[in-house]
Amino acid sequence: MTILIERIYHQTNDISPITQDEFSTQFCRSQHPSYLRSMKARQTEASTSVLMNLMEALHQRANAMRQGNPHSVLTKAAARYDALANEVGEEIAKRSLKQNETSKWVREQLVRIINRINDDKSSKNYSSPPIIIC
Repeated sequence: MTILIERIYHQTNDISPITQDEFSTQFCRSQHPSYLRSMKARQTEASTSVLMNLMEALHQRANAMRQGNPHSVLTKAAARYDALANEVGEEIAKRSLKQNETSKWVREQLVRIINRINDDKSSKNYSSPPIIIC
């Protein structure tokens, strides 16, 4: 069984070669280069916090690919990074909602709370970006 973070690593490596250590530190923003290897060995899924870091790093990589001359190879790579970020975002949302276990009311309340946090974020310092759940 392949864990999500391992699948994302392989797909990221297909876009642009990167070692597992580089993926752990640059994409997962882990302080330990062996983070990915450790998670694979234990067959443990990454925490939501790590997934949020990973999603942000994938988004930043996609944006970097779009800077300057819009070459078709870079545009395709950016789209692949965006797709991976979306896959990670879906996992974060599923975890937040515990899939089908929540009522429509809970989902609506979470959206309302997230919108309020987004409105207030300029006056407060948040360590992680708010999650948008639809």
